[in-house]
Amino acid sequence: MNTNKKINTIGIIGSNLTSLMLCKEAKKRGIESILLDEENFNISSDYSTYSLVGEFTAQNLERLALRCDVLICMTNLITNIKNKIDKKVVVYPNIDAYIYLISRENQLILAKSLNIDVPQNFLITSKVGLSNPEITFPLKCYLYFHNDNTNDVDLDVFEIDDEKGLLELKQPLKHPNSLVVLEKLEEYTQILSITAVVDQKKSIVLYPICEEQEDATGKTLINTPANITKTLKTKVERSAKKIVKELKSPGIFTIKFGVNQAKKLIFLALTPGVSVGDIHTNHSSELSVYEQFLNIIEHKPAIPVDFDKPATVYISNEEDSQDIFSLPYHIYKIGIENKQTIEIIVSIQDYDYNF
Repeated sequence: MNTNKKINTIGIIGSNLTSLMLCKEAKKRGIESILLDEENFNISSDYSTYSLVGEFTAQNLERLALRCDVLICMTNLITNIKNKIDKKVVVYPNIDAYIYLISRENQLILAKSLNIDVPQNFLITSKVGLSNPEITFPLKCYLYFHNDNTNDVDLDVFEIDDEKGLLELKQPLKHPNSLVVLEKLEEYTQILSITAVVDQKKSIVLYPICEEQEDATGKTLINTPANITKTLKTKVERSAKKIVKELKSPGIFTIKFGVNQAKKLIFLALTPGVSVGDIHTNHSSELSVYEQFLNIIEHKPAIPVDFDKPATVYISNEEDSQDIFSLPYHIYKIGIENKQTIEIIVSIQDYDYNF
């Protein structure tokens, strides 16, 4: 496909809040959006121009590509992507970068090569590796296993709390193509995330660092900017730039870090798209992250933006959760059939709430 031609239709693979907001932004520009997701009812389907339902197979991805000018991956569940998307298809992020997004093993190798701290981890390819005496609980497990029904590799992510859970990995590890990545779960004093925008000329623009917290009821509260020192801010930004620079792909990425008890910055995740907290950029900046993404696809440069006031994004499934905020605020109600409605409240002001 010709990357210089006018973009009339975008194909979005996977449904999440970023997918939804990209559909809304595309509509504002007169661009049609076609969504491919495995679920019929998802948070983005009501906002896309058209929706396709199906697994992320080579056949379905080809159907999508034939109808669109570019593809945007908003999921990290497309395994064996080099054999599923033709190299002539324009895709964000590019396929080489996507290999890092799908593989936690590759992410850990990349971070270590850049001298970025990672959680204690173990790469296991056979059941013998489960006997390593250094393995302690609790653990986060990334299980890559061969699916005999689809002849593909599937990913399952879950926590393991005891020896019994660890031994259950013996069965999938019998297959020679299976891989387990185990990470030691720590208590982090802060969870931080940062969104990086990378344009076609590889210029990098960072949005403010978000800090994720929980209120007394377990609901998510995301504050921007994060309450951190200048030294830590600099370290987060430098680490994020190092990572996305190595990806060598235009697009938009979120990098998550934890600050442990020893005050070390630990690399936790690299994902396509943006964090939920970045929805505040729709109201607090000259260009939202979603506008920047569409600009990049249209071969416009990424532009640094200013933020005048702090923002809070509160995520809840309770109808009266907005009562903890004083007006003005922005509210998004997102519902899926047969599931609860999720409220996202964006406050761009000095807020006063009680938990």
